Amino acid sequence: MDSDVDGALRPSVFLNVYDLQDASRPEWITNLNWYLYSMGLGLYHSAIEVNGREYAFGGHDMEGTGVFENEPRQAYGAVFREAIPLGKSKHRAQEIPSIIEELAREFSGVSYNLFTRNCNNFSDELGERLTGKRAPTWINRLASYGESIKCFLPPGVDSPHMAPVQAPQASIGYDRVASEELSNGGGSAVTGTTGVDQDTAGRQQKSAS
Repeated sequence: MDSDVDGALRPSVFLNVYDLQDASRPEWITNLNWYLYSMGLGLYHSAIEVNGREYAFGGHDMEGTGVFENEPRQAYGAVFREAIPLGKSKHRAQEIPSIIEELAREFSGVSYNLFTRNCNNFSDELGERLTGKRAPTWINRLASYGESIKCFLPPGVDSPHMAPVQAPQASIGYDRVASEELSNGGGSAVTGTTGVDQDTAGRQQKSAS
């Protein structure tokens, strides 16, 4: 009985995978990914869903974290493809905010790099810390190939402000973690640095880009 209760306190974790989207031609990357997927490649955004919220990483040129949250499977600038179950968290719900806080400190917005430190690297790291399981390699394989040919690409293509999915200006305020909300099954696991709702902030960022 104790193990059943303990299991109920450990939330399920999902890796949410998206097709990136070109605003001028919304469907072409999704169509391209259907072909690339069979070869273990593709242009993907990913995020981790746990306890009814989704956590992702994007770039920006300001100080502070690039980690942000939004409604699950509703990423801006991307089209939801699939949710990959990673299993139950190794940690209880009330322990998860501190893990996200720690990663938010490590993944600053200015540290974003399209090829070596992107949203998929963050999802891989958070998924591993929560469940012990890594993300499948195909979600980031094309980015790793891009690093080897970067010298042939336009200068600055890997700079933080070129992130396909930008972190909203009101990203996670890792100095103000609201752990009680998550442990009580509430909404946002953390509060934004400006107090702006993360979904609202994301829409503002999208309209500004």
